[in-house]
Amino acid sequence: MTGWMWLRSDQPGQRFFELGTDRTRRLFCTPFGGVATEGARTCLTLDGPLGEEGPTTPRLDLRQWWHLAVVLDGPRHSLTFYTNGVRAGQTAPITHSLESLLASEEGQPVQFYLGKSHDPADPQLNALLHDVRVYGVALTPAQIGTIHQNASAREREGPSTSPAVAPISAETRAAASLPKMALLRVPEVAVETRVGVLPRLPRTVPGVYRDGRPGPAVRILWPAPTNNHAVRSAGTYVLQGRIPGSELEPRAVVTVKAEGAELRGPVRELEAFPLERVTLNLDAQQRSTPFQRHRDKFLQGLAQADPDRFLYMFRNAFGQPQPKGAQALGGWDSETTRLRGHATGHYLTALAQAYASAGFDPAVQDQFRGK
Repeated sequence: MTGWMWLRSDQPGQRFFELGTDRTRRLFCTPFGGVATEGARTCLTLDGPLGEEGPTTPRLDLRQWWHLAVVLDGPRHSLTFYTNGVRAGQTAPITHSLESLLASEEGQPVQFYLGKSHDPADPQLNALLHDVRVYGVALTPAQIGTIHQNASAREREGPSTSPAVAPISAETRAAASLPKMALLRVPEVAVETRVGVLPRLPRTVPGVYRDGRPGPAVRILWPAPTNNHAVRSAGTYVLQGRIPGSELEPRAVVTVKAEGAELRGPVRELEAFPLERVTLNLDAQQRSTPFQRHRDKFLQGLAQADPDRFLYMFRNAFGQPQPKGAQALGGWDSETTRLRGHATGHYLTALAQAYASAGFDPAVQDQFRGK
């Protein structure tokens, strides 16, 4: 589990999170331990306070952002606590496991709390939280460091990797935090098109944020047209988009301008052509070019490929005998993978394109026609 925390109080017993059934069976993380002098703790217990296992780290400073990560690694029997992407403490081996914690007695639901404890006597968390994530795997130290680094870069004013270094004041960092950023509105979009041509709508527009703060561009999802009825004649019409995660309803006003006659049938502006019409010529001194040499190298390698290897898994699945000496491709095309046979599709495409582009040499074309 990872997340950002801005602590307002050093009261002992606050919880970043807690998973369990009651105060005797739980996995929890607290920024301050049971006494005022104790630092951050991560504990797993099945027997109450006397059975707690987990590391204790130095105290966390108030009023600055901390990136916390708790990793319970079952196979390695370890419980590790990270602060700002760096390992701050670890207990290994631990005797308890997540499986034993989740295997609660009948009638005792396993509950996950964020910012509170199963014990009503413990105080609730007095802090800001941001970007809290729960993972289904035990993250490695490198992954924890990458998550912290990426989040710091994304927010541009993320916490320092060292608690002793604070290039940005606590007040400035709190004001710039994303949890307090609010998107108020987006401007109305105006676009123009001509009769018969669907409009091009912008993917993103600038947003207007609370207190005039700068913010990222806003992605808008516009409805996909199913026909061109709206642009069959000159005029205006309105499209209603949506912003993921927001109740704001952006609008686009489309102006359709007349150009000559009313809507005509579509006009093809591009034409496909066969590969055989593409020819690689010699250079000005009638010498072969790198393009020709690379083409010939590829065609020679493809010509030497054994079709029986690409047919091996098909014959195997159908129960046909294999030709003498035939061997499977292996790798992704082995009997135990779900991708077996897919390489044959690539091979067929390569043969077809090689045949179509080998018009410069009828003998080479005949060879690929045979394959």
